[in-house]
Amino acid sequence: MLGLTKPHLIDCVKEERIDEWKEKIIPEWFADESIRQSKEPGLLKTEKELSEGQYIGLSSKCYIMDGEGTIKKSTKGTSQKFQVTGADFMDCLLKRTIPIAKSIQLTKRKQTMVLRSVKKRALNSNYVKHEVQNDLITIKPLQKDGEYI
Repeated sequence: MLGLTKPHLIDCVKEERIDEWKEKIIPEWFADESIRQSKEPGLLKTEKELSEGQYIGLSSKCYIMDGEGTIKKSTKGTSQKFQVTGADFMDCLLKRTIPIAKSIQLTKRKQTMVLRSVKKRALNSNYVKHEVQNDLITIKPLQKDGEYI
């Protein structure tokens, strides 16, 4: 997810790098308008564009884009039935207040189906990459120079 302060991505490229951007970066990393490339895995594609509005990104899988009469949001791991607003995202970002989503799950326990109430954080402002340890089971947060990545 990328939020820009200029109208187009190319407007953010340094003047001395424009030729490299057009000739090398765009063809290698970005899908063009063809149907074939729009389905090509690994290429970057435009998901939504706004000329006016707001974008609040808490992590790569937790964001909201609100503007021009439409809202696009992602709250990975939280049901879309649980409504979160731009104000909820802003509060999570600035005040560290996290809304709690409540749901009911159907699970199997000792050969019996059971309904249980589940509470979880609706927004995730902490996205940490992990490194698999040599035992291939244990993971720990990935660090560089003593800082989490």
